[in-house]
Amino acid sequence: MISVCVPVTNREKTIKSCLDSIRTQSLNPQQVIVTEFGSSDNSRSVIAEYIDKYSLKDKWSFYWRDEEPLGAEDWNFPLNFVEMDYVAILEGDDEWPKDYIKNATEAIDANPSLKLIFSAQNGKILQDDGFKIAKNSYALRKFSKLKWMTAPSQTVFKFDINKVGLFKTNKYLYAPEMQYWTELAMEEGCVVFLPENIVFRRISDVSKFSSLHFNDHFMFISWLREERLISSHAARIRKLNLFCYNFFRFLVRAATNKNNGNGTLLALVKNLLS
Repeated sequence: MISVCVPVTNREKTIKSCLDSIRTQSLNPQQVIVTEFGSSDNSRSVIAEYIDKYSLKDKWSFYWRDEEPLGAEDWNFPLNFVEMDYVAILEGDDEWPKDYIKNATEAIDANPSLKLIFSAQNGKILQDDGFKIAKNSYALRKFSKLKWMTAPSQTVFKFDINKVGLFKTNKYLYAPEMQYWTELAMEEGCVVFLPENIVFRRISDVSKFSSLHFNDHFMFISWLREERLISSHAARIRKLNLFCYNFFRFLVRAATNKNNGNGTLLALVKNLLS
């Protein structure tokens, strides 16, 4: 049901605890993909030792690349090997609580239309009322106001193999997940918050007021504005088509029914609005 992707670059000091948090899950994920990109430290050798120590060579998948990732390409690359319907990304410096996969799986079982599962981080609770489902409109309002945006390590998402390059590395410099999370929230389905899944994250030093965040917020708002304009235009077209269709049906009924006493313009309007 869930594929776990672990992108690693220069994480020799934290990758062991990261992998431990996956290996010791109360419910083992069906697939684990570890990718290491051009680290200048000993991340690759640390991972290799970990594989041998716990005999994971035939249980997990491992891929090495010498070049450093561009943007979020280290998030996109492991998606090429995903076999499950849902994906959970755990970055090499983060850790999951032991029931992370179990809680997410139960949420999916209870809500087959799930698109996104969000979790808290470092003890900060997103919701204080337990298992909660948010309507798409609620999620979109939160996204559009940029009140919060969960990192990949805090998110389980529905995977679409037809969407190549899910994370738009050519647009976003720091948080390319913003657009994809929103695209999923705009589709049919729902979003779930699991506050009990408290993820331990080692937060970057990049300030939220840095040029990286400014660029990403600008790109996100520009994309969302264009998307909403297209959606609202399509909705108006659908309403116009429906009006014309009902108008034509009314004229046909009026022409074929000689006893129809509602042949006035006022009756027409009332009929269309009913």
